Amino acid sequence: MCRFFRVVCLEFFFVENVVGRGGYPEVYRGVLGDGQAIAVKMLTRATNDERKEKDFLTEIGTLGHVCHPNVTALLGCCVDNGLYLIFQFSSKRSVASLLHDEKLPVMGWAIRYKIAIGAARGLHYLHKTCPRRIIHRDIKSSNILLTADFEPQISDGFHLNGVIILLFQLKAHLAT
Repeated sequence: MCRFFRVVCLEFFFVENVVGRGGYPEVYRGVLGDGQAIAVKMLTRATNDERKEKDFLTEIGTLGHVCHPNVTALLGCCVDNGLYLIFQFSSKRSVASLLHDEKLPVMGWAIRYKIAIGAARGLHYLHKTCPRRIIHRDIKSSNILLTADFEPQISDGFHLNGVIILLFQLKAHLAT
């Protein structure tokens, strides 16, 4: 369930808390009052950019309908002093970071298989069974995040740069 956050704590927004960059937003690691780790995507520091506001509303409208263990969960949003999206935090970072970081041990085949199957399940959900069918047009290893137990979660590609097609809109257009 997506909820509204009144205030995003400004102590999240330090360089050492950056956990990702993509398109134009930066993503910061934070912690809620109950100890839950979150990822905060800061779209703007101010709410006067019309394009970013539209992207923000589109992403909330799209991800608000998504509920699957292999797709990143949108926990909520904040509009105080900017536009922020709050997601569940994935502690193992992305598949790309684990595959290409030479300091980390090589992932075993059982974990790779688990990731492949989970990512396929997430894509199947988005394409076939999600209430609003979504085509993720930027699927790559850096857009598959991993939980502490290596459960894959598809992220990004849903938003911001027009990389999602809502099939129900296309279907409605074709029917007219």
